[in-house]
Amino acid sequence: MNSSYASPESFVFIVTYGRSGSTLLQNLLNSLPDYEIRGENQNTCLQLAQAWGAIRNSEQITNRRQSGIVSAPTSPWYGAENIDAVAYGAALAEAFVKTVLCPSPGVRVSGFKEIRYHNHPKLFSLHLNFLKVCFPNAKFIFNTRNHKDVARSGWWRNLESEKVEETLQKAERLFAGFIKANPRQCHAVHYDKYIADPSMLKGLFRFLREPYDPALVTRILAQRLDHLKE
Repeated sequence: MNSSYASPESFVFIVTYGRSGSTLLQNLLNSLPDYEIRGENQNTCLQLAQAWGAIRNSEQITNRRQSGIVSAPTSPWYGAENIDAVAYGAALAEAFVKTVLCPSPGVRVSGFKEIRYHNHPKLFSLHLNFLKVCFPNAKFIFNTRNHKDVARSGWWRNLESEKVEETLQKAERLFAGFIKANPRQCHAVHYDKYIADPSMLKGLFRFLREPYDPALVTRILAQRLDHLKE
């Protein structure tokens, strides 16, 4: 853990599926001043979101806290009126930042990219809402790619093409639903479009409120990554 840890001003989360070009996008964001967008973490925040949701969405806990009635030691919900879902969520997020993201000194914008969100569709909304609510000034970038190209890449090649298409379509429906519900916090990009024309990323830079540098963007997108060999 970084002993000189200081909480970043804001967070950016890249939401995608595997072999979508998201590592290149991550690399691009990390070229911006004081940005540090980490890689995948095995969907760790999903469990944190479930823990937060168990408290936040409990009628018993909410009703007891709102009533202001002090429970007796004989109550099966003894002390529930003291449970603070807001503080609990903030504490979970802070622990994740300090021990998983471990931002370097001077980092202004932290975050990470993950490719496993769609693996748990029933928890997708809870998961992203935890990130939105509990991480300061959270923003989401949804990255997609031509499905046929995804199917020919990496581990997807071991699956039937119909299964790949079904999986990607379901993932993108989840993405679209969250974007529609949270338009101010979300921005969508498509790998094939910005690779063909880097200026397609101007909207992303406006979303992040960062100056668009065409030379930087072109240089980063031209880099060849070989992380699949790891």
